[in-house]
Amino acid sequence: MHVLRLMGSVTWRVRNARYAHLLAVAFALVTAVPPLAAQRACPACLAVTAIPSGGPPVPGNDAAFVAGPPARNGDRWRFTVMPGILSPTLGGAAAAGSTLLPAYHVNLTSHEAFADPAGSGVLYIEAASGPWSIALGGTYIDRKQPITAVYQFIGTVCTPFGGGYACGAGPDSSRVTGSMTGTQSNVEGFVFRQLSAPIEVMIGATGNQVRTNTSAIVPTYGSGSGGFSTMQVDVKSHNEVWGDPVIGARWTPVDGTHWHVRLFGDAGGINHSNWTWQVLPSAGYRLDTVFELSLAYRALSTNYTAGSGTAVFKYNMTIVGPQLGLAIHI
Repeated sequence: MHVLRLMGSVTWRVRNARYAHLLAVAFALVTAVPPLAAQRACPACLAVTAIPSGGPPVPGNDAAFVAGPPARNGDRWRFTVMPGILSPTLGGAAAAGSTLLPAYHVNLTSHEAFADPAGSGVLYIEAASGPWSIALGGTYIDRKQPITAVYQFIGTVCTPFGGGYACGAGPDSSRVTGSMTGTQSNVEGFVFRQLSAPIEVMIGATGNQVRTNTSAIVPTYGSGSGGFSTMQVDVKSHNEVWGDPVIGARWTPVDGTHWHVRLFGDAGGINHSNWTWQVLPSAGYRLDTVFELSLAYRALSTNYTAGSGTAVFKYNMTIVGPQLGLAIHI
């Protein structure tokens, strides 16, 4: 009998302890939630009294407790549009398929480029999502520059001799002077893949259209008892379109809130008569979340030769110059 009474007493105490614990939890929940009238009068009170993970709530700072983690928008599409201006110098050699005009050399200095500005500009569009980016760029250059060439002639040369003339085969050379008006349009399409935070690799293609109009004073030679030479104005126009596959990379060592520094380069081609390369370092400063000023220095080399003889077209030109753009980030 005493044993049964003892077991009953223990059972009652255990049950009372359980009921007391449940009552304590219910009381805590009831007192933690403001009355309905208080919630209507102070909607923020419910957020203030939410249980934080790190300490008691701070009145007036309810956003710190109800706000979730920052949104991860790395996979959403981001767009950049950047128009700009380019002031290039040109150097290289060209030929327009003339029997009278040999391959001529072009060398436009920076002083001439800034003293006689022409229509030159760039446009760049990029769409990025996660580690992938798709870009489309265009460069347009319209220049008129002087040309020089050495005309090598092997024919009949007559010289005075003994009161007459002695004629025979022999070489002669003369410097050709003139000018070339050239228009070069370049379109580039790229696909980038990010390997790490600062490094991206790229595969793409470029398309080129070049129009040249060359005018020069060319010496021509004839034979005869007295020998003679004439000066002829040779005008040659040409239009050529071609493309090249390219590969490249982009390195962004600085990508801060306001400043970023980037280096881009690509190279490619089909054969020794059709190839290209480009180097483009740039630095940008973000004015706000949308607009960014960009200063770059572009070096673009185009090497293309097609045809032969009177139908040859040669355009081996390197364009170098500063570039200023305004990027719009969306």
